[in-house]
Amino acid sequence: MGRLCRFSGLVVACCSFAVALGARGQSDPKITLTVQASYAGVALQELGAAGHVQLLTSPQTARDVICFQLKDVPLSEAMARIAGAVDGTWKQVGQSYRLIRTAKQQSDESRKEFDETVRSIRKSIKKRADELQKMTAWNADEADALATKVQALIRAFNPKVYNGDWIRQGDQFSNQTPIGRALTKIVAALDPIELSSLPSHMKAVWSSNPTPTQKLFTSKLLPIGDEFVKGQADWAAAIDKHQLKAPVTDGFAHYVGGLRAFKDHANGTVQAILLSVTPQGPKNGFYCDLTAYDEKGKIIAQANTILSNSGADNKELPAMPTPTDEEKIKLDADALALLANRNTSPGRAKKLAGSLLNKLIRPEQFDPLSIFLSPKLIQAATIKKVNMVAHLTDDMFNPDAYFSTKETTVDDFLRKNVSSAGTVELTDGWLTVRPKRPSECRSRQADRTELGKYLRKLATGRPFSIDELAAFALSLPDTVDNFMPTSMSGFIRTERFDDYEPNMLRLYGLLTQNQKSTMANGGIRFGALGSEELSYVNRLIYKMRPNIGYQAPSGQPAEQTKADEEVFNSDLMREATELLPNGIPRQGLLTLELKNTNAAFAFVADSDLDLSGASGSAKSARELAWCRYSQERPDLFPVKDKSFTYNLNRVLFGRQVSMTFSFQFTPTILTIYALNDTNLRDFQSMTLNDLPDDFKKEFQDAYNHYVMVYANAKPGQLNGVGSGPPP
Repeated sequence: MGRLCRFSGLVVACCSFAVALGARGQSDPKITLTVQASYAGVALQELGAAGHVQLLTSPQTARDVICFQLKDVPLSEAMARIAGAVDGTWKQVGQSYRLIRTAKQQSDESRKEFDETVRSIRKSIKKRADELQKMTAWNADEADALATKVQALIRAFNPKVYNGDWIRQGDQFSNQTPIGRALTKIVAALDPIELSSLPSHMKAVWSSNPTPTQKLFTSKLLPIGDEFVKGQADWAAAIDKHQLKAPVTDGFAHYVGGLRAFKDHANGTVQAILLSVTPQGPKNGFYCDLTAYDEKGKIIAQANTILSNSGADNKELPAMPTPTDEEKIKLDADALALLANRNTSPGRAKKLAGSLLNKLIRPEQFDPLSIFLSPKLIQAATIKKVNMVAHLTDDMFNPDAYFSTKETTVDDFLRKNVSSAGTVELTDGWLTVRPKRPSECRSRQADRTELGKYLRKLATGRPFSIDELAAFALSLPDTVDNFMPTSMSGFIRTERFDDYEPNMLRLYGLLTQNQKSTMANGGIRFGALGSEELSYVNRLIYKMRPNIGYQAPSGQPAEQTKADEEVFNSDLMREATELLPNGIPRQGLLTLELKNTNAAFAFVADSDLDLSGASGSAKSARELAWCRYSQERPDLFPVKDKSFTYNLNRVLFGRQVSMTFSFQFTPTILTIYALNDTNLRDFQSMTLNDLPDDFKKEFQDAYNHYVMVYANAKPGQLNGVGSGPPP
């Protein structure tokens, strides 16, 4: 019935356009036209030219990416189909038509997506709850039986075949423990609407005794905690009885799911239980972690799970019988070259042909969605002999880009590929594709102009300046929200130039020169930062695994410092909402230390690789020494990927500015982030012998140190890959 109503509405829309065109003395011409994925303004200009009418976009629809294939389709129907795909409406403006999206249409989109997230969370919760119902009631006998199974799993551990099955079994056993059962019950009692409303990139924490930055466990959740405390005693006894310990190889403990390494204090007295929920991006759901701590803040037990928010499977598309002689969808030459290049050179993509590289670095002209997705949609429409219209979003890029290069049937392509991020209708002679979450996707779409600037800079082969990195971090979407920029850069060169914390880069990009000067001369109070700047400070601290340190007050007795460090180093104090319970203190201080340091950039050894300049991030004398020593000892540090092999006969050497940002929240609590400002125009090409004496001495001392440390090492004893300093 719903589909019939939509179709009926479309008929009315087509008729209204035809009447409007007729009233203006214009015919309703039949259009035959194919347009690859592009901004709506470009696509509608082509359609308008074919129909001899001016078709315009509005601010609401200008950045929608659409593609279509029409064969003898009345202009009015083509316009109506496009409007339906983008949740838009045509508005006549003089002699033109403008594609708009009304406030109600935008509100309806957002409401529908929010409701779908709530439904998806409920579905995910129910799945965990159903698994819990299948478990035997918890008691001492059940604890002993579970410990026996875990012991068998540990004994079966083989580091040579350490695979997903072993890990999955560990996770399954974790879910059956008291903390795993408690997590399922607590998650099942949470409000899906509240979860759906959580801000992205920020962690929410629940507690029975909350700080101002935490949420309160409701009364129905508290009994679950009491039940866990009772059950944990039986489980701790079973751990001791069976002497459960995580398998260890080369000093590395392999965690058994959420059971981790079976900490010695598993039988401690529970003093605090915290639940943290972190939104992991639009496709990855919510990461939920339940942790119990003893009186010293050490972890007693821990369990985690992921609640999906990806939406229900697409049920609109019925099975399509595929005739045995039906043509299959295939990638064109450009797409095949890109995927073949990426697959054969995982460390760094080889230099691409000029015409292909030109397409990649100009997404304003050649939309990334026209590389893989829209050509396949056009083929699908051609094979099925139907017309096609599609509204495409960036989250449709990756599933297709990483798919096999093999030919595929239309049915498989639409079901396994397009349906992962979109809804598909193949009916009444039309193939129509819409995004599942159009409003969300628009908010995190990569601006093609900014993406083009980024890719063109990347293609030069030269490292980015810190200002460029910060600008791109602000202008392009976060990787967890939109993977397209990372995917596109991987086709050009996959080497990572800088591994900076993205939120630190964004904060740096927002700071004015006056603010930086103030930070370097005494510091700036957090209360003096703007709201957007402060939001990134919050993201740095109140995230899943913050980097926070302890600093003893000057002149404090050693005994007190030791006691403070013991408290700070407890597991509980790793939780920022406990450590900074009242949020970012306004009187806290952000300072900046500037220091000029020597730096060298090495060149990769393989001349066939795409390299027009220096490679990687700047290397210190010690790191450069490690490159030389590890390459001289391939017996100890074998390297399969040539992108980690450097030609050290000549390097680029110069001075860079090291910037150290200290976030002093309290006299004893701080975090530090470092950025490097490098201008390669001031660097000079030279041999290692030409290096300044102080840098050369530091290099030689470090090299001699590695020679001494690994003098008696035997091949096969080490796991080094020669790509960086040794552990």
